[in-house]
Amino acid sequence: MHITGDFNATLERADLYWNPATFEIVLGGDMMGGDATNYKGNTYHIFGDMNITNKSSYTSLYNQGMSLNITNGSVLKETSKNVWHTTRLQQNCTFQVDGDLNFMQTPGYTSADDLNSQRIILNTGVTNFIVNGVVNFDTTYKSTVNYECLSEWDINYKLGNKADTFDPSEAFDTNITIGGLNGIATLRMTETYNASEHKTTMTFTNKSDAVWQGVFRNTGGEQFHIKMDKSATHSQTMIFSDKSQTSSATGYLVDSVTVSGGTLYFQNQSSSGNGTLIVDGGKFGALGDGAMFANAVLSSGDILIANADSFAAGIYTLSLGELSREGSEKIGIDFNGFDASMLIGEPAYTLIFADSLEGFDESDANSDFIAKNLLGALADFA
Repeated sequence: MHITGDFNATLERADLYWNPATFEIVLGGDMMGGDATNYKGNTYHIFGDMNITNKSSYTSLYNQGMSLNITNGSVLKETSKNVWHTTRLQQNCTFQVDGDLNFMQTPGYTSADDLNSQRIILNTGVTNFIVNGVVNFDTTYKSTVNYECLSEWDINYKLGNKADTFDPSEAFDTNITIGGLNGIATLRMTETYNASEHKTTMTFTNKSDAVWQGVFRNTGGEQFHIKMDKSATHSQTMIFSDKSQTSSATGYLVDSVTVSGGTLYFQNQSSSGNGTLIVDGGKFGALGDGAMFANAVLSSGDILIANADSFAAGIYTLSLGELSREGSEKIGIDFNGFDASMLIGEPAYTLIFADSLEGFDESDANSDFIAKNLLGALADFA
């Protein structure tokens, strides 16, 4: 299906008892209708913006906002009376928005019940989810006594309980490509079937700066990867709160962070670690007091000092585990305009900790690193 202009959907009122009103877009081919073997997939393409607005307020049924579900089609079978299980999934489906995807709430509400009705949920369970613009979650309301966040996105939505006859090959990797993620929202991953064999990758192609912060909960168990694409020209900020959790078999909250373009500002405040950092172009900037990764590969691009106060206090560090070097281009250490004149004569500052090194000139770190945007002093790497 192709929509040549904007797609606008507004929820005026909801009368569902303690549940959100649900709007579903299901992608699938002939397999869904006849249970045949058509795996050609299906594309739903919006050439403009997609605008989702919630105007609902409290009703006597305690409605809980609205949910937009965008999923690959599935075949369900009644395994016992009124109990349905998924037997098959449509493959290779793509949902694409050329403009922005905007979720908007209605200002002016104050009661907990009215705020609950302003909840917005996006559930995506498609092979390829593409937004060339920015995914914008309204920040009018942040939380209520019932919800820690009134905007939620399940980026790997569980497509029903799987039947015993469900073939593991039916499960698929999820690819999310967006031009930025803005707002305060809870991110979730709930798909569980054959999770250890699959991954969800969120790739950013930002042409404008975007900032997301919130809780990330991976209860499904698939790996989660973040990429900053080489086509990105601006920044994306990702701040994972201390309440973030994962059930991934790897134990990592974020299994890999790859930066090839633009600037990625990153902070993981949870107790779960990060897997691999790959910097091959662009800039990686850790917020807070730095970042920890199990391993890292540096090929080109810059490490950005993203918190001048923490750096000045001597507590800003990058712990990169098994650290390796690829290529011949020097890695930039971008001091972000930091005035280091006050540090002249002070003991050496340890910025990067590593359990092991591979591919570096251990006799002269100046051959591997170069200082950028440092004021008031010269950097000598060792």
